[in-house]
Amino acid sequence: MLEINVPTSYRRSIVASIAGVIAIALILSATPAQAAETIRLKFGAPTRTVVESTLPTTSVGDITVTTGDVLSASSGKRLGFYATNHVTVRADAATGREIRKVDLSISLPKGNIYATALIRAAKGQPPAKRMTFAVVGGDGAYAGARGTLQHDSVEGKPEFNVTINLM
Repeated sequence: MLEINVPTSYRRSIVASIAGVIAIALILSATPAQAAETIRLKFGAPTRTVVESTLPTTSVGDITVTTGDVLSASSGKRLGFYATNHVTVRADAATGREIRKVDLSISLPKGNIYATALIRAAKGQPPAKRMTFAVVGGDGAYAGARGTLQHDSVEGKPEFNVTINLM
C-alpha cells in the first residue's frame, strides 16, 4: 500500500480550498427566494394590429400584436403597459376559430413579468373565456418569477381582469 505523508499545513490548505469552492458554488447556484404574491390588475382596451397571411380566411401564420394600459384593479390608476404577440398555430376556416401561441409582457413600476399560453378564440377577437398563462420569468423585482396568470374578459367591455399568482 502506498502511503503519502502530507504535512498538516498542506492538509489544512486543501480542506480550506475545497470548502471555499463548495461555498462559492452554493452561493452562485442559489436563486433568490421569492415570496408568494398575488397581483390583481386590469388590462385596458388594446390597440390591435393583425398581419394576415395571404389567405382571406383564418390561417396558420397570421400574426396579431396588441398593446394597452395596465391598471390597478382596485383604484383604476395606470401602472404601466402590456404587449402581446400572437401567432395562429391552428385554424378552422369553416368556424373562424383559432388557436394562438401568445407571449405576454407586462411592464410595471418594479419590473416586467413575462407569460405565455395557447389560447382559443374567434378570428381577430380576444378570448371570451378565462385563459391561464404560465408565468415564465421577469426582471427587476420579478426576476425569476414563476406562477400563473388568469386572464378574464369583462362582459361588454374591451378590457380584461388579470390575476397573477407568483410562487
